[in-house]
Amino acid sequence: MNAAAWFAVALFIVGFILLLGYFRTGKPLRCIFFTALTGCGAMGAVLFAGNFFALGLALTPLTLLVSVILGVPGVVAMLLLRLI
Repeated sequence: MNAAAWFAVALFIVGFILLLGYFRTGKPLRCIFFTALTGCGAMGAVLFAGNFFALGLALTPLTLLVSVILGVPGVVAMLLLRLI
């Protein structure tokens, strides 16, 4: 398996663990919506700041999926991976 496939499998596992945590709170829809909203906001801020700085992310289905599922930590992780 290549690196992209491993990343997709890891994203699926982390997303499943997050869903379990959301359902344990008793208000899963609110948690899912808040995570997706903050993740999209962080991705929008990165896209906006990418116009001014050399560090940015491309808007692809994978980056959008990571930002929606993992939220702000997912966007930060993608930025850190971009630095490597």
